[in-house]
Amino acid sequence: MRHFRRSLTRAAITAGLALLGACSSATGPSEPSFVFFTQAVFGFPSRAPGVDIVDGDVQLTGILNAPTTTYTILGELDRPIPSSLNITVRANKSGDGPAALAQHYYAATVKNLPSGKYNVQLTYIIQRDVTDSSVVLLQSVTVP
Repeated sequence: MRHFRRSLTRAAITAGLALLGACSSATGPSEPSFVFFTQAVFGFPSRAPGVDIVDGDVQLTGILNAPTTTYTILGELDRPIPSSLNITVRANKSGDGPAALAQHYYAATVKNLPSGKYNVQLTYIIQRDVTDSSVVLLQSVTVP
């Protein structure tokens, strides 16, 4: 019985090492990740969106004005090529409400980027009777 357990233990260790070898190493580069935060705000002055490098991450912040308070705000990241960061902030109509302007603060953060130069594009898409789309920021940034 002891021999059988020892064989199973060896097999488990061998399988574990094989799986570990198949995975990327702990020090290897990881895939960039995207984190999006938004919150309704009131009475903020309009301001242009901005991009900053914060602790090696690319962070875009701004205020999106939606036609009513019934809009849901979503963020998306697209990387058609490794040196591009195309971020979309989308306002989707989720119901009917009074035509009162609603402000939404947002922070879109791209993490785990390798060092290098990136072309950042920020686009707003607002769903209305006809969908409005506009590029609101084009900027090159360098991640140290």
